[in-house]
Amino acid sequence: MKTGGNLVQILPPGINPGEAGEQLYSFNQRNLLTQYQVGAGSSIYNTLAAYSYDGSSNRLQQIDSSGTTPITTTYTNDNAGLSQVLVSNDGTTTTLNLFGLDLIQQDDGSETRTLLIDGLGSARVEMVGNTIENTTTYEPYGKLLTQIGSSGTTYGYTGEQYDTATSLVYLRARYYNPNLKAFMSRDPFSGWVGLPASQHPYSYVHNNPMTHT
Repeated sequence: MKTGGNLVQILPPGINPGEAGEQLYSFNQRNLLTQYQVGAGSSIYNTLAAYSYDGSSNRLQQIDSSGTTPITTTYTNDNAGLSQVLVSNDGTTTTLNLFGLDLIQQDDGSETRTLLIDGLGSARVEMVGNTIENTTTYEPYGKLLTQIGSSGTTYGYTGEQYDTATSLVYLRARYYNPNLKAFMSRDPFSGWVGLPASQHPYSYVHNNPMTHT
């Protein structure tokens, strides 16, 4: 179900409104995701994630309550037009990110993890020193296909941040749902007249994920 151009409700197969498993999404006036809830049954909902942003719509904080203990992560972003997270802190670990054209390395004080990427910028191999710690493959629209090893990063498909609480990919202006192969919010750009594929308000990269990001 959509409200104000945002997808605010997802009902998995066999799930009715108010039942356990119903997924609810809340957005602010700038169409940025602020809260994610999952039904526990009898119209009772558990908040699994909450988010806050700065005036430029960059994410500043995430509270992940999907585990046993809530984890609050704060982000320090650069000033680029397409901002990147330079530092993240989850209350226990501070992680420094090093970028080139894409994310190259992450250092959490105990290890330095190097990311090897493919042509779309997706993190495919993670290395610590000369040891391969994890290899990952994705379906064309970004859903995780295989993972061998232990991943130490939340950066994955197209080099962007994967949100484990919501299973969404954070793309700054909007969140992308690889399971639905679509964005959670309407594109404010109406598209080009001569390119019909650009006019769909929720489609991902003109439905051509093999060559576009």
